[in-house]
Amino acid sequence: MAETTLRRGSRMAGVSRLQGALRMAAYLPITVDGVFGPVTESRVREFQRINRLKVDGVVGKNTWSALSAWVRDRQADLKALGMWSGTLSGSWSRELDSALRAYQRKRRLGVDGIWGPQTRRAVLADRAVIKRESVLVNRVVSTVSRFLDAARRVVGSHGRRWYGVVVHHSATQVGNVDIFRRAHLARGWRDIGYHAVIGNGTAGLGDGEIALGRSLGLSGAHCPGQNTRKIGICLVGDFTGGRVPSAAQLKALTVLTKAFKEKHGFSAATVTAHRDHVPTACPGSIDVAALRRAL
Repeated sequence: MAETTLRRGSRMAGVSRLQGALRMAAYLPITVDGVFGPVTESRVREFQRINRLKVDGVVGKNTWSALSAWVRDRQADLKALGMWSGTLSGSWSRELDSALRAYQRKRRLGVDGIWGPQTRRAVLADRAVIKRESVLVNRVVSTVSRFLDAARRVVGSHGRRWYGVVVHHSATQVGNVDIFRRAHLARGWRDIGYHAVIGNGTAGLGDGEIALGRSLGLSGAHCPGQNTRKIGICLVGDFTGGRVPSAAQLKALTVLTKAFKEKHGFSAATVTAHRDHVPTACPGSIDVAALRRAL
């Protein structure tokens, strides 16, 4: 924000930026007209008093600095929410006003370009969600990295190529690789049928945690007609009857499938649901079409 000293009687572009910032910060009433009159001076004094600055109604270095810092924080908030593409200049502009109004419209708040209580609460809530998602993504990426390291050790020894993925649910509330392995061995299979299992937080396998099942060097035993061509990924849970996977499981499924797709060069169209190949409800409510779009 410009640091030209402003006082009553000033008429310049900096006055509009000052008034716009004060209005956005809810120092009302004020009009953005570029004229530093008695109303603007009153709002400046109010801002100075609240921010423990010298209360003289003159916008000098310290007042500009405090106001610029506030505007910069709001630009950072809007940028984090995908609503501001400009720099973190600390300078109010018509574009910043439009960005705030667009956010208010998107969140169905009162559209006034003022950072009032409702807008502040909505931004704090949305940023908290983004922070949680960021933590989740980092955790999933770390898990996928460890999983792929294990997978590469297997794949590297035989160079097998895969041509897609089949998505399953376990149709059980509890599960992990060992539980499924025992069940599949009891059927006379040589190992667990799935190549990867994504946990739901039960049986010691974390929510969204990925575990290596059958060796990627071996054909699967998860879907007739697809076992030699497609990797089998199973999400622990029964997703029929309106039940859905956790956000962590879906994020892990997306990241893992994308990693396999990039490694083996197959197209998103070859990522399918179990029910696409045989009469079954599997994988329940998992939206494989949405998964393909995310790839």
